[in-house]
Amino acid sequence: MARSERIVREALSLSFVQVEQTKQKSFGLEGEILTVFVDVPNFTSTVTATCTISDVDGYKLFEQTGLAKNLVSKFTSGFPLSGMNTLTITLSAALQSGDGGMVKVTIYARRVG
Repeated sequence: MARSERIVREALSLSFVQVEQTKQKSFGLEGEILTVFVDVPNFTSTVTATCTISDVDGYKLFEQTGLAKNLVSKFTSGFPLSGMNTLTITLSAALQSGDGGMVKVTIYARRVG
């Protein structure tokens, strides 16, 4: 029997408010990551972001640092995901009082089955 391939999309959002620096979100996705988009909002604070995707055992599968605010960054990959994973966004500094925003990460993956 022939194996079929399918492209899937996983959209994740992490909301940051003042004094927060790190947020995590678990997601279930199996397949090969093709592309990762990271959309960092125009925070008032001067910060950059780090995007990390880890597997269930905590091994880092993907990491990009120094992502500028008010910019959508695109990365191509090729690493596998299997089961539950964790997205972590870490800001280079805590947000100032009154600052906040939503970091959006969109993952495109190839599922083979």
